[in-house]
Amino acid sequence: NASAHYVPQNSTPCPTLFVANLAPTCAEPELIEVFSRCPGFLKLKMQNKNGAPVAFVDFQNASAHYVPQNSTPCPTTALCY
Repeated sequence: NASAHYVPQNSTPCPTLFVANLAPTCAEPELIEVFSRCPGFLKLKMQNKNGAPVAFVDFQNASAHYVPQNSTPCPTTALCY
């Protein structure tokens, strides 16, 4: 069936958030400053893939970076302009 989706068995949610589409001038300290204000933040690792910076943000658990509706969001709407 071409429309069937694979669902892994015994999978647990991942506590790592992948961040892409960052400005080329974005620096790791800037991202740490932003994400360190989010509940459950542990660490951030930034990499540069072919001139395009990406980041991996680790949280205490997978639901830590989830923001329920009608709550104060993690301040990540304007990253490194």
